[in-house]
This record gives sequence, structure tokens and C-alpha cells, in this order.
Amino acid sequence: LNGCGGGQKNKVKAAPEAEVKVQGNETIKHSDAPVFVADDIAKRLSNWGQVALDFDDSALSSNDKKVLKLLVEAAEVADELSRKQIDLRILPLKKEILEGNYSAEAKALFKTYNAPWDQLTNGELVFGDFMRRPEGEFYPHDMTKEEFEKFLAENPDKREAFTSYFTVIRRDEAGKLVAVPYSQAYAEDIAKMAALFKEAAEITEHADLKKFLLSRAAALQNDNYMESDGDWLHLNESPIELTFGPYEVYDDELMNYKAIFEAYVAIKDQEASRQLAKIGTMMEELDNNFPMKPELKTPMRGLGSPISVVTNVYCGGCGGVQTVAFNLPNDEVTRAKFGSKKVMMRNLMDAKYKAILLPIADYTLTDEEKALITPDSFFQFILLHEVAHGLGPGLITRPDGSQSDVNKELKETYPAIEEAKADIGGMHSVAYLEEKGIYPAGSTRAVWASSLAGAFRTVRFGAEEAHSKAVSSSFNFIMEKGGYVYDAEKKRFYVDAEKMGAAVKDLLAVLLELEAKGDYEGAKAFLAKYGPMKPEMVEAIASFQDHVPADIAPSYPILEKMKNW
Repeated sequence: LNGCGGGQKNKVKAAPEAEVKVQGNETIKHSDAPVFVADDIAKRLSNWGQVALDFDDSALSSNDKKVLKLLVEAAEVADELSRKQIDLRILPLKKEILEGNYSAEAKALFKTYNAPWDQLTNGELVFGDFMRRPEGEFYPHDMTKEEFEKFLAENPDKREAFTSYFTVIRRDEAGKLVAVPYSQAYAEDIAKMAALFKEAAEITEHADLKKFLLSRAAALQNDNYMESDGDWLHLNESPIELTFGPYEVYDDELMNYKAIFEAYVAIKDQEASRQLAKIGTMMEELDNNFPMKPELKTPMRGLGSPISVVTNVYCGGCGGVQTVAFNLPNDEVTRAKFGSKKVMMRNLMDAKYKAILLPIADYTLTDEEKALITPDSFFQFILLHEVAHGLGPGLITRPDGSQSDVNKELKETYPAIEEAKADIGGMHSVAYLEEKGIYPAGSTRAVWASSLAGAFRTVRFGAEEAHSKAVSSSFNFIMEKGGYVYDAEKKRFYVDAEKMGAAVKDLLAVLLELEAKGDYEGAKAFLAKYGPMKPEMVEAIASFQDHVPADIAPSYPILEKMKNW
């Protein structure tokens, strides 16, 4: 459902550049024969609903259009950089496919994936001749997880640099592991992005956007993102909403430490954002309403929590399943100081609601359950998911008295546990907001129905994908408690409203305890027990698999429009 960003860390020290081996550029070298392309391209492409993210630019000033153009150009650089972070062989292969003698369907599918692998089939190879590496380009290809953890145990003074979101790990001339800051590792691309930001800052008429662009340009070049994150949270008056930087850690499949570059360029809906401001002021209330044991309670994160409703017009660093909302930053030190921001991309939500959620509900839910789902309930479910990312444990204390982030303690289990916590925390919070009169009567029931339909959509993203693991685990736990019910005669699911509230509360308590304790072994056991899909869910997915797109594939008309700006 959502992309929920990685984190931000302060500047870290690394070995001098002269001592570091470069992980060389790899190229695709083929004979005159075409590269491998799977023979079911048309079928795979049918899994993606094509959506043009058009927008009305008539209300934008000529100055805003010039700024937007520069920001989209920077986002295009971020897009290419993100591919280099995942695998240096992607861009040469992309060039070969898009410029070579391949079908229009093959070109469209590669653009949709933005990679050679199919996310919906757990990374199955569709183009070329190389499989995805868990370590990506973040670590030496010959380095194991065990070697990395052994190095940290033997060199505790280097832990901060090595686990930083903003370093790549390389080997020096002697073969020893060293941490290299992004600003050095990606110097050429970072220089391009920073220059475009500075140019946009020179011409923008909006003081808040100017301040953010200049501080983010500096952050790109010094690896210290905290100040610019604070400026991003206070990006209030500008009609342009820009989210730009290294955030998500999901693409580091080895350790879940390293952040990938991404960029969302959007137009802000000022009125809709103001209407949601009340929820942004209730973070402490919602956090206190979470079912946590008093002895596990951690200090509340920063209370700042602006919410922006936007129309997304371009995304760099995206591919495969599309994000509709996010809550950033995830770095706990930054959150403790500034809080976090929720960005809701309404045009993407509306596209998924119409093309995917409602058709899936036709195949999986009883008529009574489906009737409860509305565009507003879908929006509220996603909004409260993002709100819940800012609640619960963040910085925690280890048994030895030292502090750590939850994600560092839960390691590769963290994305799934955190996504489950956000889903369930949101469903728990909606009942509280309805009780307080913030949401109208019936909102809780409608959100629960939307969550049930959404579960079937999300688990199609592959058994190893974080959101899919989270949903499958939560679904099975709630079914065990009687909150979700399967009608075997109708072959449809529904929510038992009398049991659902308790099931949600119980599950949230389990997830919060895993996070508060940094319980890595407990998290692994939870996912092992509840993660595998039930036969009823497998059968339900099969019923609509060939009839409903798995996700949407956006195109960006702004790329043509801005040629005339």
C-alpha cells in the first residue's frame, strides 16, 4: 500500500578516498543476438493498469513552472542514481531494451519495473541475464552478512559509519572493509542534483521552498540531512511539494541499512491539507492510546506532524508497485527533534481505488462488506497507516544501557514488523478518532472493510516483499482471533465487528512489544508463524489474479508539458 521511508543520519567519517577500491562499472556485453526477454511479456504487462498522472497546470505561475522543470530534471538524475545503487548493470540493459529492436510491450514493461525483475513474482528474471543481488551495490559482492557483523563486533567504534543510511561499504587496497559516504561514492550525480536545486532556489518566489532547496543541496554534499529534514517539515506555503533524498532501506536486502535515492515532485492541495491539520496535532494522544506496557514505553518522538495532500506529477527512483503515501523521515534522532511528515498522493490513491481495490472487493468480500468501502475510507486507512509510523517505539535502550534504533535491532525483520504495526496502529486509531468525534460515525467499520480488501491487493506483491509479509502476518493473526471471517459457502470474507476491535488491539500490543524490546528472535518467530498465506487467501487471490491489475503503472505528462515552459 505504502512506501514508508528510510531514515536520516548525521554526517559520518570514512576512510580516505585514495585507500578505497572502486566497485567498478559493470556493463552488459552481448553478442549480436538479442538479450533474453521472457516470452510472456504481454501477460505480465496486463498486471499493470496504465495511468497517466496528468494535472491542471493553469493555476501555476510561469515562475513555478520553471522551478518544477528544474526539480523534475533533478528527479531524473535521482532515478538513474537509484538504479546504480541497486545494480550497475541495470542502466546499460535499460538502454539496450529501450533503444533496441524489441517490442513496444517489452519496452513498456521495462519502464514499469525500472529493473529486469518482476516484483510480483518474487524477483523472477524477465530481461537480461543477471539475478538481483541481496547486497545490491551497497556492499562488496564478496562480503557476507556474517563478515559484516563480525567486523562490527570487532570494531565497535566504526558501527555508526558502517550502519549509516548514507555510506556504501567497500574494500581498501588491503581488502579491509571501509565505509564511504554517499557524497564521495556518488559525487558526480550529487553535484548535478545540488546544482539544479541551487538554480531552482535562485528563481523560486516561495521562501520556504528556497530554504529547503538550499539546505537539501548542502545535505547532499555533506551527508548531514537533519537540518534540511526540519526545513522539509516546514514546507507549508509553497504550492510545490518536493520529497527528495535517500530514504527507503528496503532495497538493501542484505542488512536493511542503506537508503536509496528517490524523488517525488508534487502539487500541494492546500485546502485538503489544512482540513487534516487537526489529526497532525493529536500525535501524543494517539501514541498514549496505543496498548503498550508502561515499562516498555519510550519517550514520545517529536510532536510536529504536518500532513500534505498532493497531486503527484513525477517520481524518480520508482518502479514496480507504486507508493501512494509515505511518512518521513524515519531516522529516530531526527524524529525526536522535528517529528515527521505524512504525504498523501491523492491522485495515485484514487487510481488504485478505482482500478484495483473495488474490483478485488467484488471477488473477495461479501456484498454487505463491500458496500462499506468508500474513497474516504480508503484514504483514511492509508492516512492513519502513515500516522502510525510516527507512533510507538523509536529510540530504545539495549540491555547494556546503550541506545539504538528499533530498525537496527530488528535487522531484516524490521520492514515487515514496522509495516504491520502501521497498518494495525492505524486501524486501532480510527476507532479512537471516531469516539472523539474527529471522524463521523461508521468510519471505523468502513476502514476495517477497506483494510480487508486492501490485504488481498497487497499480498500479491510477493512473499518476500515487506508490505506483503506484514499484511499476510496480520491477516492470519486477526483470523485466528475471529476478526476476519471466511464464509466457506459464499467463498467470501467479512469483518466480525464484535471481535475485530479486540483482535486489532491484541495484535498491536504484540508488534509494539517486539519493537520496544528490539526482539529480533521474537520478530523472526512471529513472521515464521503467521507469515505463510492461508489456503483461503490463496484461493481468493487466484479468483481475481487474471482479472484485476496487481498495481498501476504511471506515466508522467509533465515530461512533455515542461518542454514548453
